[in-house]
Amino acid sequence: PAGLEVQAGDVVMAEVPADRWAEYLAEVPPSSELSRPVGAGEFIPRDAVVGAEDGQRLVAVPVALERMPPELERGTQIDVWSADGVEPVLHRANVVRVARPDEWSGATATIVVSVAAGDVSGLLRAIRGGSVDVTAYAGTT
Repeated sequence: PAGLEVQAGDVVMAEVPADRWAEYLAEVPPSSELSRPVGAGEFIPRDAVVGAEDGQRLVAVPVALERMPPELERGTQIDVWSADGVEPVLHRANVVRVARPDEWSGATATIVVSVAAGDVSGLLRAIRGGSVDVTAYAGTT
C-alpha cells in the first residue's frame, strides 16, 4: 500500500529487459516509501517509490563500455551527454551503482545515478534518443 516503508530486504533482484531499465529501480533507496500500491512479484517502477532525499530519483543509464571511463564506481560524479554532444543533459550526477557485463565486445554497462526529479525527463529522452556518453570528474572516483 502507499506509504509503506520499503527496505532492501523486502525485495529481490530480478532481470529487467534492457529496453525497460530506465522505468524500474535498480536498488531501493534508504528510507523509501511506496507512493502507490505495488503487487507481490511486480517490478518496482521508479514512480512508485519516494526516497529519503526529497526530490531525488534513481535512474538507470545504459552506456556502451567504450563510452564511459572504466574506473567509474559508487560515489563518482559524472556528466551524461546526449548523442549530439552539444552539452550535457545531466551535470555532476552522483553514481549510486555500476553494473558491468562480463564481456567488453559491444557490451553495455548500467550506471544508476541519483538525479533531481526535474532532470529525469531530459535524461530519459537522451537515453531513448540513442547512445549517451559519460564523463567523470577527476578525484571523485
